[in-house]
Amino acid sequence: MDKEQQQKSLNENEHACAEFMAYFRALERGGHELPPYRHSAAVRDFSLSAQEILRVAQEYPSEDVDGVYERHPIETSYDRLVPVALRRYPHLLIRQVAILCFNQMKHSLSPPEYWSLLGHIWTANTKDKNRYDRHHTVLYRDLFSSNVPEQGMVMTNDERAVFSSFPQTLTVYRGCGQANRYGLSWTLSKRVAEGFARDWNSPPWYILEGNCQSTDVVAFFNRGNEQETIIPRDIEIVSTAQLGKSFT
Repeated sequence: MDKEQQQKSLNENEHACAEFMAYFRALERGGHELPPYRHSAAVRDFSLSAQEILRVAQEYPSEDVDGVYERHPIETSYDRLVPVALRRYPHLLIRQVAILCFNQMKHSLSPPEYWSLLGHIWTANTKDKNRYDRHHTVLYRDLFSSNVPEQGMVMTNDERAVFSSFPQTLTVYRGCGQANRYGLSWTLSKRVAEGFARDWNSPPWYILEGNCQSTDVVAFFNRGNEQETIIPRDIEIVSTAQLGKSFT
């Protein structure tokens, strides 16, 4: 059965589950990091996933569920519930609803899955870094503050090397608008902060400068040369500058 036939055979929910499983297959191929996109590999990931979904759907035709069971990639002695898809295909940006799906199924994930998925969801959603509402920010704070082990898996090898070399104290910057001064995303680069303020916010634009301890930082991301630090806790703001003006 080719991909087009599989898509016609799957209902909407089954298709979403196949997409989600394809994403996990891609992560497994990459050793819990998303591998470089290859069309043939993405098609194969979806094809294998669709076949599995169809098999389960035929085996349990009367069950109306939001997901199906997939064999755990590490602990093969038990199954875990796979919820609706996190993304469309491994090469496309994750939908913003991904973090809500992740939060629903986080207790079913192994530590490498938890951290690699959280890191990928965060770095794939640029708007999430600058968006602010109380529920959204509290959710990310909780997820990044988790005591799930192997937290370093949220970063790449190169990012982990930079993270481990941080000095005891850091100066960080946040580019923002009037409505989103509070958030987890800071950068080591003032230039990057200025770019984020202008690119993702309506004026007036602000640059916050803060001081923190390296132990306050839970992750460092440099996917796009952003020099991004994730800081779940409140830090000391030493100055606030409106682009074109400055005040403390």
